[in-house]
Amino acid sequence: MYEKGLSLREIEAHTGYPKTSIREALTASGMALKASTKILVSGKTLPSSRRPPVCPYGYDWLEGRLVVVPAEYRVVTRILTLWKSGKSLHSISAQLNAQRIHTRAGNRWFHSSVSQVVKRHTNMKN
Repeated sequence: MYEKGLSLREIEAHTGYPKTSIREALTASGMALKASTKILVSGKTLPSSRRPPVCPYGYDWLEGRLVVVPAEYRVVTRILTLWKSGKSLHSISAQLNAQRIHTRAGNRWFHSSVSQVVKRHTNMKN
């Protein structure tokens, strides 16, 4: 479940096992966990004042590197497909909300948040 992009809290909700027990089991099996406090860049730990802000939607930190979160990246792909087909940012956000797809924080989508996803991914390809 963790490998598929679910958070420890989501796994806890699905299984009923405490988050701490899940974390311990994953660590004991040798699985690398997403960084929550220390972000490594070039092998050095950044002080909290210099750590990057929240990861872009569709990504998360793992061992100091941005990695794709499959569940979120499917939404990113959908947003980009709709945008490339000529849909407006407002209509994309309305469609995501109608399908009850939430942002990472569990909020509704707005045209501004859809715009950030589109800008980030169109700039990455240039």
